[in-house]
Amino acid sequence: MDDRLRAAVEALQRQVLRMTDQLSALRELAALDPGSLAGLERPLQEALEILLLHSDCHAASVFLREHDRLRCIAGLSREDLLGTPPLRTPHAFRLEEGIAGTVAVSGRLHHARDTRHEPRFLPLPELRVRSLVCLPLQNRQETLGVLNASHPRRAAFEEEQVRFLEVFGALIAHLIGHWRLAHRLDEALQERTRALETALQELEARNRWHRHTQVFDPATGLHNARFLATELRRQLARVRRSGKPLSLLLVRLTAVRSDGTALPRPHPQRLWPLAAGLLRTQSREGDLLCHLGEGLFALCLPHCTAADAERLAERVRLDLEGLRCRLEGDELRVQARFGLAEAEALPAGGAGVASPPERVFYAQALADLEARGKEET
Repeated sequence: MDDRLRAAVEALQRQVLRMTDQLSALRELAALDPGSLAGLERPLQEALEILLLHSDCHAASVFLREHDRLRCIAGLSREDLLGTPPLRTPHAFRLEEGIAGTVAVSGRLHHARDTRHEPRFLPLPELRVRSLVCLPLQNRQETLGVLNASHPRRAAFEEEQVRFLEVFGALIAHLIGHWRLAHRLDEALQERTRALETALQELEARNRWHRHTQVFDPATGLHNARFLATELRRQLARVRRSGKPLSLLLVRLTAVRSDGTALPRPHPQRLWPLAAGLLRTQSREGDLLCHLGEGLFALCLPHCTAADAERLAERVRLDLEGLRCRLEGDELRVQARFGLAEAEALPAGGAGVASPPERVFYAQALADLEARGKEET
């Protein structure tokens, strides 16, 4: 009686110690940090180390499902804990291949008490395996992979140890699911961030384009009418302060066919950049050349009298005589009209002047343009 009692007490002590170890393993696994989003290998390797330290398992591994295959992502044996781990080649199985592949497809635990009698068992040369528990890692009814726990001794796992491995596997599956959710959220956040950065770049490009088109003419690259009005206001203020001359020369270009007939509007846009290039060559440093649209150019000429502007108009006329452009098989040339205004001829500002000086200045040049009539180059 004493021997039987002693044996029962010893068995109970072993069971209590084993349960204490198992509870410690579950507590440590539950407290395990999934770590960074760089990879699952490190947290899973730590989970397997907890399993080996608090159970009778000799070796353990985690295989994750990747499309139609199972790939070993973490593996550990007691030899690894005691010293330098041996060099192992990465393992991968097709689904339904071996015990692990079958468990991954069926989603049911498989307890092999003796692998020698398991025709589906695929031995690994670096491990001695007689007992094997292979259980699915499931999260929200999705099989993520399998957990393998093995021992070199036959029938090494009792039923309560198998139940413990089921709980341990459920926690590992939760760990993997948590990591994947965080990883997907991080990828979605990065994708949204990239999309936002792209949208901001496109918005900035559009803003730059709008800012550019507010003061530049897209057809010729010259400043436009908005910029001309601002510059005329500034130049006229300078004239009032210094008394130095200022002239405004308008050039109206009309595209003409080889038979002398004018092209209907809109005028060919290829002709105006060519004309802009010729006008640039006649401009001095400090002059402002603008394209006001549809072949109407303006030259704001500081320190330039009306006589100087007339001579400039004649030089421009001579340059325009050689300007040619082909359109739909026909050779185009231009006819030019000129209009001129000088700041000294402006009325003095005051209560009786309703329009701003720059408008009066521009209106004088435009009236002169219309009065001169067309002159063929």
